Amino acid sequence: MRSSKKALYKALRTLAVLLILYLLWDIFSRRSNPLFLPKPEAVWNYAKELAKNGMLWRSMWVSFERITIATLFVSGVSIPIGLLVANYKRFERVITPLTSLMRYIPVTIFYPLLILWLGIGEQMKVSFLFVATFFYFLPSVTIAVKETSQELVDTAYTMGMSSLQVMFRVLLPSSLPVICESFLLMYGIGWTYVIIVEQNASQAGLGFIMNLGQLRGRTDLALVAVFAILLIVKAFDSVGKKLIRSVFAWKYAREISSQ
Repeated sequence: MRSSKKALYKALRTLAVLLILYLLWDIFSRRSNPLFLPKPEAVWNYAKELAKNGMLWRSMWVSFERITIATLFVSGVSIPIGLLVANYKRFERVITPLTSLMRYIPVTIFYPLLILWLGIGEQMKVSFLFVATFFYFLPSVTIAVKETSQELVDTAYTMGMSSLQVMFRVLLPSSLPVICESFLLMYGIGWTYVIIVEQNASQAGLGFIMNLGQLRGRTDLALVAVFAILLIVKAFDSVGKKLIRSVFAWKYAREISSQ
């Protein structure tokens, strides 16, 4: 009963905030040049037009596909490396300084380099998204693995498990809920950078729509892409968190029972 009231209150609060933002947007758009701030109905009408001709759906799918491929590659590389870094000092001495350094380098530096190396095709776009998320995801994996209870690890060794067995039968299952949460966060970062790679030599994608709006001087077109990204990220994040809590119910059982 208490959880349902809390959910209702949260929904009403979100609705109130959205309503206030909409009213402010409507008021200021009537006093501004449409080039800078178009009216809400203009953006809505253009979104319906793009949805009707299929351009919006195709662009949403293309961007989502690029981010998904890059994020899956990042996960496939980061999780094994993270397990090794958390368990072997030699790996940690090599990998940790490198990842720490790369996190302070602007990711956009790699964009022109990847164009030189790979051209402007799909391979370059996915590679850039990989680089953009890898040096954030790997430290998250390492931290999640290191947070595993030492008592659990000691018990596994006492039972006669090898280091490899401990990694994949104890450390990975224990840290997987946190790793999956970081995976959702990487999607958010991916949507930040997909706009960059879709600005040039793209025929589809939400970044392509934004670039089209810029070239045509159509702010309403660019805002359609912005709102599409917000909706996708919010929906993906909400569904992803519910799925994680369902799959790893043992991890969140105490939190769920207290609600």
